[in-house]
Amino acid sequence: MTTSTVPWFEHLSYTKSEVVFIPNFWSHAATVRSHLDDAFREVVRQQRFPKMRLFTGSGLRNDLTVQLLKQPLFAGETFPEWIERVIGTPDFCVALNNTSSYSEPLAALLTETITQPASRHLGTLLGGYEAYLFAGRYDATPFGIHDDVDHSLLLHLGPAPQDVLIWPRAEYEKIAGPSGTAMIDFDIAAKAPWAQHLTFRENDLLMIPQGDFHVFMRPNYSVTLGLIPHPTTLAGFLSRVMTEFTRDLTSANEDASYVTWPALPGQIERLLDADGVLQLPVRDLVRQSSLRLESNGYLIPSPPMLGVAGAEEHTFQRRAPYPLLWESSCDQVTIYARGRTLKFRELPHMHRVLERISGGTPFSIADLIRVTGDTWGADLATHLVTALWAHRAIEVVHGV
Repeated sequence: MTTSTVPWFEHLSYTKSEVVFIPNFWSHAATVRSHLDDAFREVVRQQRFPKMRLFTGSGLRNDLTVQLLKQPLFAGETFPEWIERVIGTPDFCVALNNTSSYSEPLAALLTETITQPASRHLGTLLGGYEAYLFAGRYDATPFGIHDDVDHSLLLHLGPAPQDVLIWPRAEYEKIAGPSGTAMIDFDIAAKAPWAQHLTFRENDLLMIPQGDFHVFMRPNYSVTLGLIPHPTTLAGFLSRVMTEFTRDLTSANEDASYVTWPALPGQIERLLDADGVLQLPVRDLVRQSSLRLESNGYLIPSPPMLGVAGAEEHTFQRRAPYPLLWESSCDQVTIYARGRTLKFRELPHMHRVLERISGGTPFSIADLIRVTGDTWGADLATHLVTALWAHRAIEVVHGV
C-alpha cells in the first residue's frame, strides 16, 4: 500500500495496480453529508426505481427499497433517520448509484475537486466518472470479501471511521485458491492475517485497484462516497458512440427483423444518410461525445431534465462549474449542455448570445435581445433560454 507522494490522479491509470491511501485528502466530508438528505428526497420525488440496494441482517431487501420509495422523508428528517423509521432498525447498508445526478451541490463539488482536475492532467476519461455511495451501520460488507471490475476511488465522509481489509489479487488467490475468487466469502477472520488493514477516517481517500479483494467493517454509522472511473477500449468507445448517434435517427426504429441480404446495405445507408450521419467523420463523432462529457463535468449520467416555464420572468446565469460548449456546422449550431446535445438553426448573432450566456455573469431575456441589436424577438430568446434551463446548463439567480 502506498501513502501517495505524487498527485492522486496519477494512480487512476488502469495500467497501475497499487492500493493508494491519502489521509485528510479533502475537507468537504461534512458538506457532502449535508447534501445527501436532499439527494434521497430527489430519489423519492423522481418516482422511478433507482439503482439502489438495501441490505439488512436478512440480506438484500428489494421489498424494503420499494417501501422507502413510497414514504418520503419528513421535513427536517435525515436520510438515515428515514431509513430506520421505514424499515424499523438502525442496522442497514444502503448503496445508491448515480448519486451525482440526484444532487446538484454534490455534482458541482465532485466536478471542481475531482473530475475536472483529473481531466486537466490526464485527458478526458471516455467512459466518464460515476458516483455512488455506501452508508449505514453493519459488521461487514453485506456481500462479504469481494473484488470489483473497476478501480474504486473512495472518499470517506464519516462521521465514524471504518476498518478496511484489502488483499492483492495474487495473494488472495494463494489463500482462497483459484475457485475461491469466484465465490462470495464471509470467512473474514480466517483471512484477515494476510490482509492489508487500514482505518478509513473522515476526509480520507482510498483507491483500490480493480481485481483486488476487500471488505469494509462499519460498526458505527458512516457514509462512503465512491467514484468509478469507467475504463473503455477504443473499440468499445467507438461502439458506444455509434449507438448514441443512431438511436435518435428518424428511421432507427424501422422493423428490420426480416430482410433480404441484397437490400440490407442500401437500407442501412438510407437510414444514416437521411440524418446526415454518413457526412460525419468518425473523428467528429468522437469529439462530440467528448464534449458532451466535458459539459457535465465528466460525470455520468446527466441530471434529470427540469420542467420549466416563465423564463422571461427570471434572471439567469450559467451553472458553475460546467462549461457551455458549442460548435457550428452546415447552418446548424450544436450546443453541449450537461451531457446532452441541443441543436439550433444558426441565426445571426447566435454565437454572441451563447458567449453572453457562457460568460458566467447574470443575464435576462432582454439582455440577450440587446446583444443581437434587437434583431431577435422575445420568443426566440425565450426558446433558447428555456431549453438551456430545462437541461440545467443555466440556473435562476435570486435576489438580482
